[in-house]
Amino acid sequence: MFLASAPVITLRCPGEAYDIPLAVHRARLAAGYAKCRHCPHHPEAVALAATPCAETSDAPESPGSPEAGPGVALGDSSLAPAVAALFQPEGIRGVYLNQLDRQLAGELAAAFAQELARDLPELRSDTGLEPDPSAEAVPEWGEGVRVLQAGVPGPVVVLAHDERPSSPDLARGVCLALRRMGFQVVDLGLATRGEFGWALGQLEGVGGVLVTGAGKGPEWTGLDLAGPGGEPWSQPGRLSDVLRTWQNGVVRTARRSGGLRSTRLRTEYLAQYQSDCHGLRPLRVAWSCAARLPTRLVRQVLQTTACQLFEVETPVRSRGLEVLAERDLQPLVDCVLRERAHLGLWVDELGQQVWLVDERGVLVPSERHAGWLQSSECGVKDRKSTRLNSSHSS
Repeated sequence: MFLASAPVITLRCPGEAYDIPLAVHRARLAAGYAKCRHCPHHPEAVALAATPCAETSDAPESPGSPEAGPGVALGDSSLAPAVAALFQPEGIRGVYLNQLDRQLAGELAAAFAQELARDLPELRSDTGLEPDPSAEAVPEWGEGVRVLQAGVPGPVVVLAHDERPSSPDLARGVCLALRRMGFQVVDLGLATRGEFGWALGQLEGVGGVLVTGAGKGPEWTGLDLAGPGGEPWSQPGRLSDVLRTWQNGVVRTARRSGGLRSTRLRTEYLAQYQSDCHGLRPLRVAWSCAARLPTRLVRQVLQTTACQLFEVETPVRSRGLEVLAERDLQPLVDCVLRERAHLGLWVDELGQQVWLVDERGVLVPSERHAGWLQSSECGVKDRKSTRLNSSHSS
């Protein structure tokens, strides 16, 4: 009688429509089931909670307890602290799977798309337009995409990712979410930040998403968001608006799904640098970069010159240029002195930021080589202006 009258406790995993016994719940915890990290009944729920489970039992519910259901809707206030912690001043960062997975990346990308759509009235869902029955919808369950034929009008969002193993998985979730929100996705595939920003301008995109964990260890991943012209979104600012939109709940802004096309603009991107390096005098350059892609691009640019490139192996780990450790710089200095290089370059994994070492192995202050670049850029503009004026006069 005692056993028969005891309440039967059942649990429901996030996103599932059926209950499971307590024994199955414990077995899933022991096996490392993926959804367990979102469960408030997990032993480490305080640190890992992101989407609470619904608990039901034969016992009466306590006053104010939530009704059993398949999970919490997007934007629930209980999710805000865990997701808000992912938002950093210049992007979104989290440990892959433990904090940021494909589903959450897609939800955040949808919030980003809704913010972009605020300036695009043709994408608003309240336009009164009837849905197009001939439009091909993206299945909610599927991973498939349809190819967008060239010349189809619509707002373009550029998508790219870095070479971390987790990045392609998140890029797929981001792609599906952006298309579901009515945007055309132009996928660059693997790209550096410079290539991503340049392509965004060339393709006249209204925004862009770069999937990257740059600045963090190899287990991290994240999203860098950009507006028209490659302008980065940060917080406080537009990145804060994305978080607020996610918290309030994303509303689909289009009656039909957007398309997808892949493009490679690397040849055009590198051509501008190859022309600048054409007359470069023979140089011996020591190079240190944790990523392979920027190294491969530098090799490609210098292959038609008389320069020699000495590569220094650098591991991927959490770091930033403002706190560059001696353990990162010393191998580069040793290579400069050993190979009698004219200069040494330490570059971040996206090929955007750099430390410069002279031929003596001494670190050059960033304000000095920034001034050199500025004066060089001004000189290039003056020479182009002179050539233009002389051609007009002739």
